[in-house]
Amino acid sequence: MKKRIFSVALSLCLALSLLPGTALATDGTGPGIADMSISYNGGTVEKTVSDGSFVFTAPADSNVADYTATLTLSDGAALTATTTPTEGNLYVASATENTATLKFRITVGREEETMDDYSEFDLNLSKTDADTWTGSFNNASILKLSMLSGYLVNKDIQLVSGALGTGSPAQDIVVNEDDVNVMLILCAPDAVVYTVNYVVDENTTITWKLPAGMPMPVPTLELNNGATLNGWYTDSGFSTSLASDAAVTENTTLYAKISGGTQTDQNFLTQLEAHNDVTIEDEADWATFVANADKAVAGQVVTLGKDINCGNATYTSLDFAGNFNGNGHTISYATFETLDNATASGEACSGMFATLGAGQIVANLTLDHVTAEYAGEYAGVLVGMADGASNSRTLIQNVQVTNSSVSGRTAGGVVGFIRNADVKYCSSRSTTITGLANGGGVVGLNNAHVEFCFSTSTPTALPTLIGGSAGGVIGKSVRGGNSNYCWAYMDVVGATKDGAGQELNSLVASDSMSYISFRLAGFNQVCWSARTGMPADFNSNIVEYDF
Repeated sequence: MKKRIFSVALSLCLALSLLPGTALATDGTGPGIADMSISYNGGTVEKTVSDGSFVFTAPADSNVADYTATLTLSDGAALTATTTPTEGNLYVASATENTATLKFRITVGREEETMDDYSEFDLNLSKTDADTWTGSFNNASILKLSMLSGYLVNKDIQLVSGALGTGSPAQDIVVNEDDVNVMLILCAPDAVVYTVNYVVDENTTITWKLPAGMPMPVPTLELNNGATLNGWYTDSGFSTSLASDAAVTENTTLYAKISGGTQTDQNFLTQLEAHNDVTIEDEADWATFVANADKAVAGQVVTLGKDINCGNATYTSLDFAGNFNGNGHTISYATFETLDNATASGEACSGMFATLGAGQIVANLTLDHVTAEYAGEYAGVLVGMADGASNSRTLIQNVQVTNSSVSGRTAGGVVGFIRNADVKYCSSRSTTITGLANGGGVVGLNNAHVEFCFSTSTPTALPTLIGGSAGGVIGKSVRGGNSNYCWAYMDVVGATKDGAGQELNSLVASDSMSYISFRLAGFNQVCWSARTGMPADFNSNIVEYDF
């Protein structure tokens, strides 16, 4: 049987859409894709084929623009436009003899925004010879696999029926992720998809969707504080090990047996649970705090008593209702995963804290080499969303972020989104800030007040023409959000009039800015410390918050 081969330069979306299982078995069920392979920077992406389903595993931090896919179509297959795509479709938006455009129709925001509203989620293909088509996505260089997977995990997605010609059946597309990788699966037509829950501990369960018949995979875990994974079990009592030849045959729950790691300090925990003010004195206290942060109550103060090096540990973003005094210390080398349904209205948020609410205070803290993983709504290295009340505002003061990274639909170097909140004397330096809609050096989306802040990081967002907004200190200000005496110096990608130092009373500085020019620009307040030839910084004696 003669095959037609399509070589497709893959941006993130293709990796997630066609990549995981665009494999339509050539068993007489209709036209489809008979085979597929993916390469990344010239190397082959890990692939298995199970009962007609294609399973690809790729690193979450990889760039979409660096992928290439080769598709082999069965006889009679042709890219065919779908006129009425519905929610969850990967579909062909347009097709001619020489060009075709593929899109996802997936809701990505709270207001029914969909991926196919944005041109950078289009896969544009063009025919290069009789049998080969090549294409890529716009602006794919700013997208990572983890960002797209953040939109697609737990979504019901299908390659729409008829996309590959009359009679081509629909195929489920499944996206799973763990601490390291993204798994992309294009299921065979009519494959049954089951749910497998991997219970890591009482606070963490990883949920994957997997087609029937494939060998049972297990997630890659990055454990904290020297803990060791001693296998997966089919019962919570760890009496029956997962068989090496186990396959996916039904909805299943598996349990990780973990040993070692830092032991809980019962004294610290007792005080925390008693709602007394507590001090984190060592790494054991820190481990206890992150595991029990949700036990703190409004008004309770947790103080950092020493610098904490987390050793590249990964945590779920903290659900915390108290106040946090960094006490001039640093938390370093930590990753915070997204907390789904972090807010009352269901937004996903990431940061050291998922959210901060009415009356909460976080101050006097440095975060160094801290990663806030991709969140579908709000992400900040310190906190995803700070949302106070008109009579009880949230306060974030004297928080400095260095050498860190954050990504999300709205991303900020310190905080993703603020409302009824004040952000004062904060900065981000040498930090990677990747927003889709909004990206800001300190605040991604501002509906409150920012003052005396600066950034030397370079935020990115999608192009202004499609609604993106990036700014040196603030990505975008809305509905009365304002700023005073803020400055930034860097190249800003996708900057708009709301960003790049264009906020009220703000300044874009240069590397060579002198002490005199800084003062002449109006930055005469006692909180600033500036020297000729050096960028301004804070006078630490002025900016500290007194708990």
